[in-house]
Amino acid sequence: MQYKKLDIRCKDLYVQPDFSLKVIDPKNNFQREMPYPRHLMKGMHKRKRLEEFLDYVKFIDPILYKYWSENVYLYLEKRQNDK
Repeated sequence: MQYKKLDIRCKDLYVQPDFSLKVIDPKNNFQREMPYPRHLMKGMHKRKRLEEFLDYVKFIDPILYKYWSENVYLYLEKRQNDK
């Protein structure tokens, strides 16, 4: 896809009938730096798929899994405490 940004909201990612991905960027999100895919993982969490997603990441890259999972769980905990 030639994007350098890691983060995207689930609703901006479309799976085509041929299983290719189509990405839209209505808010110019690709211009912000994010060290892990926070929006994507927040969407996965809302859909009860975060653990499944992180299991795939762990299988592919255990070091990246550790970094992403630590950051997303800290973020989710902070959001919960802010409510």
